[in-house]
Amino acid sequence: MADIQSTFHKITKGIKKGYEDGVNKFQTSQEVLDLKDRVSQNEAKRLELIATLGENHYLKYRNGEIQDENIEEICSGIAEIDKKIFKDLRTIEEKIKIHDEKIVCECGASLTPDDKFCKNCGKSIKSPDEELIEKTICPHCDEETPLNSKYCNCCGKQIS
Repeated sequence: MADIQSTFHKITKGIKKGYEDGVNKFQTSQEVLDLKDRVSQNEAKRLELIATLGENHYLKYRNGEIQDENIEEICSGIAEIDKKIFKDLRTIEEKIKIHDEKIVCECGASLTPDDKFCKNCGKSIKSPDEELIEKTICPHCDEETPLNSKYCNCCGKQIS
């Protein structure tokens, strides 16, 4: 009987040790996951701050407050991307405006922006007033901007 008790005691001791090891491994794994999550959150915050720093530095460079040959190539690349974004946004705006804008002839017939003459009465259609706005070319980015603007719509620099 003593052998059975001794064997039973060894088995329960082994099970208890295995259970404690499992609990310790689980707790360690949970702590590691929590730390990894915290590292990930801090890395995201860091990237956000670096992006803000870079954006502020770029704006200062763009406004002529900083002149640094080391970042000239990067800033030129950003300026080119800014121009592409500006053009695409302008195209989107024009497409939405054309789609939403209803053009009606004096006779009441609906027209499309491409119509040169009314399909109902044959009257010549004049171009929209927007095209009559005088424009100038920005000396900094070579984009069109209204003549009376003090700053370029694309690059934001002052027009002299």
